[in-house]
Amino acid sequence: MKSFIYRLYRWEFWSVKVVYFPVFIYVLSLGVRFRNLLFFTCVNPYMEAGGLFNASKYKQLKHLPDHLKPKTVFISYPFLDLDFDLLLKEFKNSFPLIAKPDKAERGKGIKLIHNLKDLALYCKKANYDIVIQEYIDYDFEAGVLFYKYPGENKGHISSIVVKLFLSVIGDGKHTVNELLLKDPRNRIYVPKIKINHPNILLSVPILGEKLIIEPIGNHNRGTMFMNGNFLITNTLTEVFHEISTHIPDFHYGRFDLRSSSQENFMIGKDIKIVEVNGVNAEPAHIYEPGTTLIYGLKTILGHWKTIYKLAKANQIKGIKPISFYEFWKLWSNRKL
Repeated sequence: MKSFIYRLYRWEFWSVKVVYFPVFIYVLSLGVRFRNLLFFTCVNPYMEAGGLFNASKYKQLKHLPDHLKPKTVFISYPFLDLDFDLLLKEFKNSFPLIAKPDKAERGKGIKLIHNLKDLALYCKKANYDIVIQEYIDYDFEAGVLFYKYPGENKGHISSIVVKLFLSVIGDGKHTVNELLLKDPRNRIYVPKIKINHPNILLSVPILGEKLIIEPIGNHNRGTMFMNGNFLITNTLTEVFHEISTHIPDFHYGRFDLRSSSQENFMIGKDIKIVEVNGVNAEPAHIYEPGTTLIYGLKTILGHWKTIYKLAKANQIKGIKPISFYEFWKLWSNRKL
């Protein structure tokens, strides 16, 4: 009951369908104005449906230089001829690894792989194409929402979200489970932790020890999203404009990344981009605790207005939205 009440008064935990209902109405109005409800699909013509859903993660990452991304391997379903020994050689037989669906949104299906048994079990359960990545053990994680108009010499960073992993500070007396239950926010995630990391709950961190409970930076796994817009500078904008040029016909999306430090991130050093999203990318800084729903909705609507303007700019270039048949095929072929 306490967790329910806590969620009820904090819209960051509300259902996406509830929060996005007014956004859906607004997007429909933009589609009527554009004279095509699928206008957003021509913003990033290289991405499936413009990156709204069912877009390949590997397809985007493969264009980035090696120094900007973790080692990433694509595995096509069904995994009939999968050679685990050969696969692990790609990662120098090193764990942990990250396994996730090639086409999924909001962190669905992502898992930290600790050993060969974990990897085999993940592949056994999956009925979709997957990507395996080396795990980047950097402390700083962020999402940079970037857009640029066709032919523009310098794009724009419109949002930076800084991600704080679910963690506890030890006192040498209480278990992780007890420490989590003391915090109203952390209490919400205890049921998921019991499933994903059951062995950690009974451990007792020493006094002053910061123990990261969930190393995967998703909101639904306990990560706290913080407003990092104060980090936006001309230098950082230039860094991401250059990065964006590697991806064909990219005009709008979010780069989810890790860096060795905030300072290095600011100058484009030690950046590892783990995922590139398209028009489904949210200005996730709005989910910082205490942010009002009105501000959040205004920000989302403002970004959809930008998507509309980008679609119009690409339309002038002769790029058209995909057909409703293509859109339906993509929707019907979703696995997650």
